[in-house]
Amino acid sequence: MFLLGGFAFGVLVGFGLFRVYQDRPQFGEAAVAQELSAPAGPRAPAQGAVPQGGGAAPMVGELNELKRRLEANPQDIEAAIKLGGMYYQVGMWDQAGQFYEIALGIRPDDPDLLIDAGNVHRELGRHTQALDNFRRAYEIDPDHWQALFNTVVVAAFDLQQMDLADAAMAKLEEVDPPPQDLPALKQALAELRTSISTSGSSQ
Repeated sequence: MFLLGGFAFGVLVGFGLFRVYQDRPQFGEAAVAQELSAPAGPRAPAQGAVPQGGGAAPMVGELNELKRRLEANPQDIEAAIKLGGMYYQVGMWDQAGQFYEIALGIRPDDPDLLIDAGNVHRELGRHTQALDNFRRAYEIDPDHWQALFNTVVVAAFDLQQMDLADAAMAKLEEVDPPPQDLPALKQALAELRTSISTSGSSQ
């Protein structure tokens, strides 16, 4: 079960975060001294290695500038998304969630934001809220396969709600072209079923 949980943890990613950060380098683990934990959360695809060094000043300055922008203009959704993404990248889930909620208050029907916020809910153990975000994202954009993928991960690996996971998987298998990680997800799901069945029969 530990390995399956690790798989689920590693594959859950947000399109909105990738959209924000795909053209810029990540900051290092020590970007904000004494404040930021080492990156521990879902990674957007194609991020590459985290660069080392660089010091805290550049990131602190950017965070402060973005916060000033948001204070001056509470409707500055770009600042809110970037702040959410920066905290998301280093696993500061409470702070990331606060800024994603601000962004959703401005643009409540953005499926990318709903998925990123849902990922944060998951990291904070709020699985029902995560699933609700993914459901809303899919209702808004039925082509957004990530909402289905993340639903399978949370429903199956976090909650063992296999009926819900199976329903999302059935829709996910209809996506053309299929997601790159779909075979790995299907294999992990099969292994989870075997684990559940074995555990049940041994009791």
